[in-house]
Order: sequence, then structure tokens, then C-alpha cells
Amino acid sequence: MDGLVVFYCETNMKFPTWFPFPSSWLNAVLLLFLTVATSYISDKLFDVGFNFSEFADSPEPFILFGVVALLSPIPVIALFHHFIHLGIGKMAPKLQSPEIGKVKGFLPGLISWWEGLQSWLVMSVSTLSMIGIATVTYRFFNIDFSPTASIIHGNEDGFMGLLGISWLVCAAYLYQVAHLVERRLMAIASKTRNVRYNGLNE
Repeated sequence: MDGLVVFYCETNMKFPTWFPFPSSWLNAVLLLFLTVATSYISDKLFDVGFNFSEFADSPEPFILFGVVALLSPIPVIALFHHFIHLGIGKMAPKLQSPEIGKVKGFLPGLISWWEGLQSWLVMSVSTLSMIGIATVTYRFFNIDFSPTASIIHGNEDGFMGLLGISWLVCAAYLYQVAHLVERRLMAIASKTRNVRYNGLNE
């Protein structure tokens, strides 16, 4: 999902590189909604795998469906990215990222699949970071996860708010790092082309 507004922001405004650009925050928010949607899909795939394993009395179906469930966000995000840029290309072509090119058809292109993989990695790292923060901080909110507790006691709203904010911040910074690395590589490639061009003209 990189490139929705990043080029517009870089062209018209100046932001410090140490703080995520608006596009990074936008991508993090979009990914949060996609994480909720794909978690529902993954949960259903796990259920299907479990039912097949019970029917076949074998763990293989559950393992196979589990792998598919864990990787399912990649094609979902790739499709989302493809159709987002398909719409941008038709309604607001000036906002289209140059590397995306002309998007057409119903199947995601290479860039969309790459964004799906990148966003899946961002989703995974952000979720693991959130779990780590939850493990360290849940006692400060008097949260009780004991098996005997019928409900979660303590300041549940504050705890969930902290986890949500930590997930968004982590995702935004990961998108920011990815964008800065991409911009650095593009600058190096441009400099290399200029050096080769000047060398040929000498």
C-alpha cells in the first residue's frame, strides 16, 4: 500500500525522516482494518482444517490449512492494493505512484504482490511487538488472564487502547523505514545511471 499519498506529501511538504510521514500512518490504519478482516478469514480456515483433521483422524489437514491461514493475508492485501490503484488510476491519475504504472485487469501485478508480502511482514512484526508489550504491561492494568477468571478484570479499555496504539505506531514506523530504504535505493540507482550516462558522453 506504499505510494497512496507519499509522493504528494514529499513534493508539497517537508517532514522529518525520523517521524512517520502521513502516508505511513495512512498505510498503518488501512493495514489495521485489513488485519481485522484477514484474521476472520484465517480463523475460518483454521476451523475448516480442524474439522478435516477430525474427520480424517490425521493432523495433516490442520497443518496445511494452518499454513494457508497464516499466509492468506498476502493475496487479500495484494488484491486490495490492486483495486485501490485501479480506482486511483481512473479517478485521480495524478496521485498514482510512478512505479505502479497503468493498472488494469482483475489480477494483481508484481508490485501488488510485493506490497502484499511487505504488508504481511509489517502485520506480523507489529502483532508480535504488541504481544510483547502486552506481556510486559498487563499487570500495570490489573488484567487477569487466569483460567478461573470468567471475565477479564482490570482497566480493559486502557489496556486495549495501549495495544492498539502500539500496533499502529510499530506499523507506521515499519512503513516509514521501508519507504526510506526504497527512496535511498532509487537515489543510488539514479546516481549510477547518471554516472554511466556521463561516462558514455565523455
